[in-house]
Amino acid sequence: MTPAAVSPATVSVIITCYNLERYIEGAIRSVLDQTCAAAEIIVVDDASIDGSRERIATFGDRIRLVALARNEGVLGATLAGLQVASGEIIAFLDGDDLWRPHKLERVAAAFAADPHLILLSHDYAIIDADGVATGAIDATKRNTRRLLQGHPSPELLSERLKDSITGYRGVWLGSAYSIRRAAIDLPDLERFIASVAIPQFRRLSYQDHLLAQYAIVSRPDGVVGFIDEALFDYRIFAGNTSGLSATRAAALRTLTRAHVNVLGTQALLRAFPRFDRPLRRQRRLASEYRYMTALYTGRWAAALGLACRLAFGFWAPRRTSKEIARIAAVLALGADRFLDIKRSR
Repeated sequence: MTPAAVSPATVSVIITCYNLERYIEGAIRSVLDQTCAAAEIIVVDDASIDGSRERIATFGDRIRLVALARNEGVLGATLAGLQVASGEIIAFLDGDDLWRPHKLERVAAAFAADPHLILLSHDYAIIDADGVATGAIDATKRNTRRLLQGHPSPELLSERLKDSITGYRGVWLGSAYSIRRAAIDLPDLERFIASVAIPQFRRLSYQDHLLAQYAIVSRPDGVVGFIDEALFDYRIFAGNTSGLSATRAAALRTLTRAHVNVLGTQALLRAFPRFDRPLRRQRRLASEYRYMTALYTGRWAAALGLACRLAFGFWAPRRTSKEIARIAAVLALGADRFLDIKRSR
């Protein structure tokens, strides 16, 4: 493959939507308004029960609608889009986020410049439910700044990004990442998903982490890149995954999903021994999710036992002090009140 083989006409966009009637039109319009047009825009409606599908239909033949008969979860919706995508490069957009006008132009140029590039992400800005920039700097942004320190060579940056993505250290994927289609062997990926003996693994998996990690471990010689420019607006609001920890029930759902994804990553890394380095971190994360779940469900003995093991085996003193304070607060206030106070800060 030569760099000239990649052009804007080979980029497919997959937008996933579930009950996003307030935002889906804006997401689609942000793709249609790109300075570099995509070859196709595939919108996968994951059996929405609000007015999302009707809003999507207003775009007519400017988009291709894949309407799922039943709710499959975001991974299932993404895979449904990949099944019909024809582009050499696949760019992903969540139906409540917005791309900036030069997004595809920058992405297409990067893939054209490097035929070994298999995965590309970029910076972002955080907006609220109304689309207003919050100026927030989250843990993922801070980690990205760390990866870019010292102006690393493309090769060194690629290794840092791979380590961070497989180790859940924070590289934004979601509406930021694009993958070279050749890096995803869909039948093989489906076989791996079916082989994972974790309840609801397919339904609860994050689509971006699994696809990115699969591309990295199955194509170890491929390059992972990052554009240090905010090319999309990431919307955080009460109705999406990033805003779902305000109540105990919501926090437990988030913890369950995170735990399932970490266990899935462990299974994937074990299948590719070359990438076994992040496994220690994965084991720590799995233990942390079990500890938090036990704490918020009142299983005090289990929570304290896991906290002790984490404190002696993984946590730094500062983290241990933080968790002691968390345990004391939950014991004193109850999980619901603690999370309510935490959210309001």
